[in-house]
Amino acid sequence: MVIYASIKGEEGKKQVKPWFSSSELRCLFACCFARDLRTTDYRSTAFGNQTIVGENALKLKDKTLTVASGPAFASKVNITGWTGVACGKRGQRRGHAVGLSLGSLGLVGTISPSISNLTHLRNLHLPHNKFNGRIPHELGLLSDLKHLNLSDNSLEGEIPSELSRCSQLQTISLWYNNLQGRMPSNFSHCSNLRTIEFFANYLEGDIPSDFGSIENLELLNLFDNNLNGSLPPELGNLQNLYLLDISNNALTGFIPPEIAKLHALQYMGFGNNKISGFIPASLGNLSSMTVLSLENNSLAGTIPPSIGNLKNLLKLRLDYNELEANQAADWGFFDALTNSSHLQVLQLSYNRLRGALPNSLSNLSTSLEHLAILENEIGGNIPEGIGKLVNLMALYMGPNLLTGSIPPSLGSLSKLNVISLVQNRLSGDIPSTLGNLTELSQLYLYDNALSGQIPPTLRKCPLGILSLGKNNLTGKIPEEVLLSSTTRSLSVQSNMLTGPIPELGLLRNLQGLQELDLSCNNLSGAIPEFLGSFAGLTYLNLSFNNLTGEVPGAGIFLNASAFSIAGNNGLCGGVPMLNLPLCPTHQSRRKHKFPKLTVILSVLIPVFSLIAFKCLLVLWYWRHRSDEGRSDPTSPRSQLPRVSYMDLSRATNGFSTANLIGEGRFGSVYMGNMNSGEHRVVAVKIFKLQERGASHSFLAECETLRYLRHRNLVKILTVCSTIDPRGHDLKL
Repeated sequence: MVIYASIKGEEGKKQVKPWFSSSELRCLFACCFARDLRTTDYRSTAFGNQTIVGENALKLKDKTLTVASGPAFASKVNITGWTGVACGKRGQRRGHAVGLSLGSLGLVGTISPSISNLTHLRNLHLPHNKFNGRIPHELGLLSDLKHLNLSDNSLEGEIPSELSRCSQLQTISLWYNNLQGRMPSNFSHCSNLRTIEFFANYLEGDIPSDFGSIENLELLNLFDNNLNGSLPPELGNLQNLYLLDISNNALTGFIPPEIAKLHALQYMGFGNNKISGFIPASLGNLSSMTVLSLENNSLAGTIPPSIGNLKNLLKLRLDYNELEANQAADWGFFDALTNSSHLQVLQLSYNRLRGALPNSLSNLSTSLEHLAILENEIGGNIPEGIGKLVNLMALYMGPNLLTGSIPPSLGSLSKLNVISLVQNRLSGDIPSTLGNLTELSQLYLYDNALSGQIPPTLRKCPLGILSLGKNNLTGKIPEEVLLSSTTRSLSVQSNMLTGPIPELGLLRNLQGLQELDLSCNNLSGAIPEFLGSFAGLTYLNLSFNNLTGEVPGAGIFLNASAFSIAGNNGLCGGVPMLNLPLCPTHQSRRKHKFPKLTVILSVLIPVFSLIAFKCLLVLWYWRHRSDEGRSDPTSPRSQLPRVSYMDLSRATNGFSTANLIGEGRFGSVYMGNMNSGEHRVVAVKIFKLQERGASHSFLAECETLRYLRHRNLVKILTVCSTIDPRGHDLKL
């Protein structure tokens, strides 16, 4: 059986050359035909003028290839010009496919086992597509295969052990698929193998000790799988290995000392496992190391000072372990790290480091960009010499037990983007020099003993988050600080701030504001109405101040669960659900301005009152006659309990979403716990009467409940309403 194809040559002429056999063409067509081929050259050159007819079809998605046989067809065909197909030019490979490169073309379906017919194939490159199904074990028949890349697809199943038969294999990349099961343990037959990339799959089991026999292996990346067991000591035999990444697995045991024999190792990623024991001091012999990542394990003991021998180190991550420093000698590693003159990232957070922070901090690499020592028990002062770390971009030092003041030299670190000194024992003023940090977007000084005023110079910083709560700050909220249009979150709660909330024209610039917490201060004056105009504001806390006047009735002030004004006894008005007293009216001027209107009203009001009284009397008479039961003291109406909005808010945790048990177009139902008299669980339904048709829905529901009787129906305890006959002001 053969295939006949008509293909354009370079000058547009049709050429037919007997080069490729039908088995080779069949697998090429099966691999190349797909739905989303977007390469113009691919369509015009590879398939633009082909003429193929026959009986059998190989189909991938919605493109169909028909393979034919018969004496009318030539035995071989020249497809050298096809996009993605490389052909041999000499020897036995001349005219045969030696490379198939179809990456990032959106190809779908399964990988055809027919690829094994391309017996001279050296390079199979199909990454960044949408292939699914299993990896064909027939690929093991490709004895000349050197490079296999099936990465970033949706392949599943196990890695075929037959791939170890590809004795010429140099790189195998299967990352970012859905591969499962154990890794093959016989790759030692592939003596030329240099790269193994199996990361971002679902592989299980141990790391094969057989990997330690692949003497030319340079890169082993098993990141982000489900591997378990201990790290095989045999890996120490890989003298050419420069990258070893086994992070994000479930590996246990110790770090084998044999790892220290990997003198070519530059990247060592063991993070996010369950490795225990000590950090081997012999790791200091790995002089080529640039990245040492041991974070999020169960490593204990002290950090060996020999780690300072890693002079080429760029990144050191030891955070989220159980490492200790209880005396000055245990901090020797910190002094030693001053030898790592290229260090950019140092993360020691979430350990058990105690004692005073060494002054050698000031002598760390001037290349340092990220320093994190938070969640330890480190005391002492922050060295003034920290200002020498001129490239520092992120500084995380809290929670700890740091004392003293914030060094003004921080203001000279012009690249600082984040400062976090929360939950320490820092005192003194906030340095005004922080205003020099024109890149500072996040400043966290929460829960210290800082005093003085908020420096107005902070207005120069493009702060998105400013957290100064739980300190001893005094004075007014600086108007300058509130001029930034970048601020998303501002919290200065639990201080001793005084004066009014800055007036309109200042806070109005904070249109990106999402959270504002001014609670537990001594602020006075009225609540600015423009706070209700911030569309993005989702949390507002003004509680426990000395605010007075009317509560605004727009924006966030319509959502009782999104703001708090408790503890301000001088407030009035607002939406009815707040249950605040009405604000006093001022009509004295109107009385003097409109004397005639006063006289007219003094006559009309008694007349209409008398008419209304008579109408009510007649209405009462007829109702009393038609329904004697309504005057019965045992009737349901006379027994309805009175419940305030505050009681309902307390029972539902401020109408919290955690209490929400149902929601429809015209209303929401919350579960509440009422403690008045006796404890009972109730359902509170809020009607959204601002929605069109809500009133009709409410009346229809009442009419239905009037005639319905069933033991599973919830008993109505009480209801709140207004005098509005259409019910638009109903809140419950």
